[in-house]
This record gives sequence, structure tokens and C-alpha cells, in this order.
Amino acid sequence: MTSCLPQNVGAKHVSHLIRSVLENIAGVDVDRLPKESLVKLMAVEADIASKKQVAKAILDTSNATLHMDATTKKQRHFYSLKNSP
Repeated sequence: MTSCLPQNVGAKHVSHLIRSVLENIAGVDVDRLPKESLVKLMAVEADIASKKQVAKAILDTSNATLHMDATTKKQRHFYSLKNSP
């Protein structure tokens, strides 16, 4: 499952997107959805959890190599890391 934030959906639009999908595709009517502040907090928590997962994978691998790559396209910076045993 892909999160909305890495797909360039702003935190203030996530609840509206979820409501639209639930109502128009699933036919489910919802009363309350997360506010922008909760969406931002969840994004920070997901970032921390993913960094811990990567750190554990690197520490558990002997003789690991970390590959890094970065580029800029249309004034937007992209950065990637890959761990290979």
C-alpha cells in the first residue's frame, strides 16, 4: 500500500481524498476523518520507523555496502539508498 504523502498529496488534502474514495468508490459514508495535524504526525512516525528498520537491516548484515544516489529534476531533489549484502 502506498501512502498519500510520498505521492505528493498534501497533508491538508489527505482527509478529503480518503472521504472521496470511501464515498465514491466504496459507497461508505464517513463522519470523522484525521485532521491535518494527525496526518503530519503519522508521517513523522512512519519516517522514524522506516529509518529504524533500515538501521536494523544494515546492522544485522555482515559485510554490507550502502549505495547512495541523488539527483535534481525540475528543482526537486530525489535521494535514494540501497543496502546490498
